[in-house]
Amino acid sequence: MDSFLRKGDQQSDGPGIGYMITVVIRDIVFGILASVVVMHFSRKREFRA
Repeated sequence: MDSFLRKGDQQSDGPGIGYMITVVIRDIVFGILASVVVMHFSRKREFRA
């Protein structure tokens, strides 16, 4: 994906825009999943009390 977005521009040695977008989207998705897990255990503990 990253090399496709560069379209032959091999001068820069750092991560490209495709990598950055992938990392941001992955962080958002995993953050939401982590919140769901925390909410599940919080509800489970609240109902047990």
